[in-house]
Amino acid sequence: MAEQVKRSEIDAKYKWNLNDIVNGDDAWDQLFSEVKSEIHVCDKYRGKLADEKQLLACMNDEAALSQKIEKLFAYARMKRDEDGNDPKYQAMTARAYSLIVEFNTLTTFITPELTQASAETLYAIAEKPEFACYKYNIKEMARSKERVLSEKEETL
Repeated sequence: MAEQVKRSEIDAKYKWNLNDIVNGDDAWDQLFSEVKSEIHVCDKYRGKLADEKQLLACMNDEAALSQKIEKLFAYARMKRDEDGNDPKYQAMTARAYSLIVEFNTLTTFITPELTQASAETLYAIAEKPEFACYKYNIKEMARSKERVLSEKEETL
């Protein structure tokens, strides 16, 4: 049976370079604080998504914050995977996951509000060049709009 090698004994070229995601634990803490301060960024769009400019701004803000949250989670999770016994990275992963849940909760209004529009309107929006990177998501909302709960039902 082969001897298990400790991570500290493995050459760096065979390890993940997580600094490409977040440049260390201090940068992670800083990014986490930044995201916490921006977590309500989409609140200002509630009730305004029928306006295409507001919709685009909302989708851009949601995507930008989602990318930051994904970086936080990926870094914490991969650090945890390096050593599953390290409570520091277990806690960081839990904090990142909690942030995901909080952000998802705060943005639950988007789909029900957007699907109040007709499917034809949603398909037309999806074809506009400024919505190109959201085309798939908007078309999926149009396709499944009959099964989308209202904001009140989503909140339950």
